[in-house]
Amino acid sequence: MRRILLASTLSLLVTACGSPERTIVETADGKVTTTGDGSYTLKTTDGATAVVQGGEAAGLDPAALASSLPPFAPPFPKAQLISNMTLDDGKGGQGRVVVLETDAPLAEVIAFYDKAIADAGVQAQMKLDQPESAMRGIGMDGHSGTLIAIASNGETRSITLTTGSSAGDAGAVASAMMPRAPLQ
Repeated sequence: MRRILLASTLSLLVTACGSPERTIVETADGKVTTTGDGSYTLKTTDGATAVVQGGEAAGLDPAALASSLPPFAPPFPKAQLISNMTLDDGKGGQGRVVVLETDAPLAEVIAFYDKAIADAGVQAQMKLDQPESAMRGIGMDGHSGTLIAIASNGETRSITLTTGSSAGDAGAVASAMMPRAPLQ
C-alpha cells in the first residue's frame, strides 16, 4: 500500500508540472504512466493494474459510466464526476471506484440510492446512516460487492461508488482494490 501511495504521489507531482506529454516514472518499486490531463496508470509485477482518470480532464461524463455500474449504484443524476478508477488484479479480480460530487441535499442523495437498490430488487446487507453521511453495502458475498458511501463536505456531498468482483477467490477483491505487490 505504501508503494502505491508513493507511486501515486510521484505521478501527481509529474502531472502537476503541466506536462502535456505522456510521462513514465520508474522507481525501484514500480512503474507509473501519467498524462498531462491528470490520468495515470499503476502497474505491479504480478499483473495488477489501476487506471485513474480525472472527471472533466479525462472528458468523462457520469451518465456514460452508468452502463458499467450495477443498476442499484448508478451515478447520481445531479453529480459532477470527480474521478473514475478501474482496477484489475491480474487474477480475475476487478473493481471500479467512481467519485462524484453534488450540491443536492444529503437526504435526496440517500433516497435516490435507496430507491435504486429497491428498484433493482436487491437488498442492502449493510446500511449505516449518520447525521452527515450514509453507506450501503450490496452483494457482499465474498466474491463480489458494492459499497455506496455518501458524505457531506460543507456545501457539497461526495458520493463514492466502489464495486469489486473476483473469479472465485474472495481475496482477489481485496487485491484488486488495494494491490499489495511491489510495482513493476
